[in-house]
Amino acid sequence: MKKYAVVGFAISMSLAASPALALDLVDIINPPQAINTPYSLAFTANTGITTISFAGYQLPDQIRVTGIGLFANNAGPNLLGLNWAYTPAPVPVGGGGFQFADGAVNGLILGNTVIGSYDVFSQAIGTTGGASYTLTFLFSNNANSPPGGNLDGPAGFRVSASDSRLSGAVPEPASWAMMIVGFGLTGTKLRSRRNVTTRVACG
Repeated sequence: MKKYAVVGFAISMSLAASPALALDLVDIINPPQAINTPYSLAFTANTGITTISFAGYQLPDQIRVTGIGLFANNAGPNLLGLNWAYTPAPVPVGGGGFQFADGAVNGLILGNTVIGSYDVFSQAIGTTGGASYTLTFLFSNNANSPPGGNLDGPAGFRVSASDSRLSGAVPEPASWAMMIVGFGLTGTKLRSRRNVTTRVACG
């Protein structure tokens, strides 16, 4: 039984220590033309730091994200800072993204790279594990194209929050692993107790 406990503990700890995957709040390929379409995305943080990322590409026009805000419990002050960290799409194509003044949080342009090669803007912020947050923004795709124009090219747009889950979602894999290990150990203990009782009754 000790062997099972050690193996189960090792499995649960390895899962708990593995890097947290980012939760994709939005993941769209070839979105239709849009101008200032509002988004409101709710998630629950798992730990004390969450990285919000906007990623995209657009050929031959651009994706624009403005009015960006992050709020605890959909209220209170905007938790995001003015500037974003920028990771351009991989070389040799480089990136076509930049940020621009748009009030308290800079707006974003995700631009002309190649299909499937994303510019990424991100901010790491302090969060509270188990608390709910709402990310809001206005999304524009092919904003420089006239309505019904022929500039609708390949595009991708992704918004993610690291180490988080959808509000009301099931527990993380590490939590499931610990619960399964607990059930297994309980079953093993009950089985060994039943065997002891049977031996005493027969002896």
